[in-house]
Amino acid sequence: MHPAVAPALAASFFSKLPLAIVEPLFAQGAYVATPAGLVVTVDQAQRQVAIVLSGLFRCFVRSKNDRQATVAYSREGDMIGLSSLLVGTCRMGLQGLTAGAVWAMPGEAVKQAAMRAPQLAWALAEESARSTYDLASEVADTTFGTVRQRVARHLLDLVVEGPPEAPLVAPVSQQELANAVGTAREVVSRVLSALRSEGLVRTTQAGVEVLDATQLYQQSQITD
Repeated sequence: MHPAVAPALAASFFSKLPLAIVEPLFAQGAYVATPAGLVVTVDQAQRQVAIVLSGLFRCFVRSKNDRQATVAYSREGDMIGLSSLLVGTCRMGLQGLTAGAVWAMPGEAVKQAAMRAPQLAWALAEESARSTYDLASEVADTTFGTVRQRVARHLLDLVVEGPPEAPLVAPVSQQELANAVGTAREVVSRVLSALRSEGLVRTTQAGVEVLDATQLYQQSQITD
């Protein structure tokens, strides 16, 4: 097995399954490097599923007039492509927010393996249910939260972990942040300006640096 796969497996729901089920399935996959900014549509993925080995990805839906809204973020150990495998083509896409890598597997191979192994089928069902729950929570936050709360929460979600003394940076542009919270870039610009004046964030070439994560977390909470 590829050396990059083991840590991702340990962080995923696959870690609960016997290696006798997991190893033959992953043997059919391949390592795929993903540059920052890469956008992959469901059609382009050609009914593949993948486990994230490294990097940060956002899953988004696209409206008919080409507006976007982020519905989930994926990191090491997260599975991507499962929903489209189970329900077919939809207006969804995936964007790499940082450089990373995935282990891509044929969707049909995953389906066949699940039919042979009830443990795998149940684990995939649980993962699908968890994703649905997370999506429902995302919709609720988007519906009931203010733009300021949504921006604060997405910035915290997007922070890329580094060494202990490294700054907390969300690698995102204002337009990408607007897409994430489902609003206009001008609105996000005003929110970021307010957060900067309060000393909570600052903008850099790398993205938005979080200066006070505790206070920003308080700003993200939806109490109503």
